[in-house]
Amino acid sequence: MIKVRDAKFEDARILCAAEQAIAQTPGYLASRPSDLSVDSFQKKIASLTAISNGKYVVAESDGLIVGHALLDPMGLESIKHIVRLTIAVHQGHEEQGIGEVLLSHLIDWARQAPQVEKIELNVREVNLRAIRLYQKMGFNTEGRLRLRVRIPDGSFMDDLEMGLFVKSTPSSLTVVSLAIGKVISDRNQPEDDNWDRIQSYVQLDERQFSDDAFLGLEAFSHVEIIFFMNQVDVRKIETSCRHPRNNPDWPKVGIFAQRGKNRPNQIGTTVCKIKKIDGLKLHIEGLDAIDGTPILDIKPWVSEFGPREKIHQPKWITELMKSYWRDR
Repeated sequence: MIKVRDAKFEDARILCAAEQAIAQTPGYLASRPSDLSVDSFQKKIASLTAISNGKYVVAESDGLIVGHALLDPMGLESIKHIVRLTIAVHQGHEEQGIGEVLLSHLIDWARQAPQVEKIELNVREVNLRAIRLYQKMGFNTEGRLRLRVRIPDGSFMDDLEMGLFVKSTPSSLTVVSLAIGKVISDRNQPEDDNWDRIQSYVQLDERQFSDDAFLGLEAFSHVEIIFFMNQVDVRKIETSCRHPRNNPDWPKVGIFAQRGKNRPNQIGTTVCKIKKIDGLKLHIEGLDAIDGTPILDIKPWVSEFGPREKIHQPKWITELMKSYWRDR
């Protein structure tokens, strides 16, 4: 049975050693082993014990410390209602529910703490186990910090910024955009036309999915792919109206009256023909997404989800689409 208690000054050595071990694997902590010292852990335990809007706890199993977590308030008066979460499950004790127990304990504490309104955290994009836990506990992705953490081999990782309002739910929540896979294609430039000839496949993330994730999909002829257009220049995102493709012969229409890529949330959807399924690879035809595009979701195309009556559309979009799939 896992028990949670307040951290003690004498726990510092065990907690420091645990984080140093975790930090050996890139992608879990921003800290490197050399950044961590027993003295810094002792100071943090002492400082959070002395205040009412901070908390430092450890998880024990059979008297052994198996994890720890803390909520550290922001320093400025205007943002001291926000606490920053750090959580660590000690090596050899993963996948035993320790992280969830620690996080549940701290969320319950924060909801009772008068000065705390929000919990924030940063998590490496590759730490899928942690991201899924935070999503389960109600955290929303609020941003992505590109190339934020440099790892020892010289490459970089993105950080996701996540947050949880512990007292109330804001009127507007963000959409979690954790990719489930990516596009593999010979086409690597976002050209506008002639997409029908493109043979590509979606590679599911093997860290997230088992080999039977596509089971049954082969019975469908078509599939709807939802993807994130990550190469859009965010400075060009449109929130008003424009001429589609900047063609003055076509009328100005709002961004939600066209399917241009410079959309506020950069989300694209396309119905494609299924060619074959090979393990975690979904081979498709006619996907208008370039190589490396993150995939957000995949759904079988069901005819009953199509229009249930005759459709109509303006002449300009018919003209625009003449060569979108095939050459004129």
